[in-house]
Amino acid sequence: MLLQCIEPYDKKKRAARYHFTQCPNAEFAKKHDLMQVLPLFCNSDYWGMSQLHGTLLRRGTCGNADRCDYCVVGSENSMAEEYEIIKDEAGFLASRKIEK
Repeated sequence: MLLQCIEPYDKKKRAARYHFTQCPNAEFAKKHDLMQVLPLFCNSDYWGMSQLHGTLLRRGTCGNADRCDYCVVGSENSMAEEYEIIKDEAGFLASRKIEK
């Protein structure tokens, strides 16, 4: 897995941002024609972060984009209220900024 830090920890917004450009789960699913089960793995990240009192803001994964990006904030962080979770046509969950 290749991890890249996009930017340092944002102290003002209290947000950690990073992304993966390779994922063993996505590579295995693509190689063995198992893309239909990959959302089960990727989507569980949202639940996992919620169990740590955090909110995952993610635009895409290695299964439906060129990278798996993360922005992790606390569940009470005002940034969490600016996004909604949507499901794309392949079943992947993604965060989208709410248009006002």
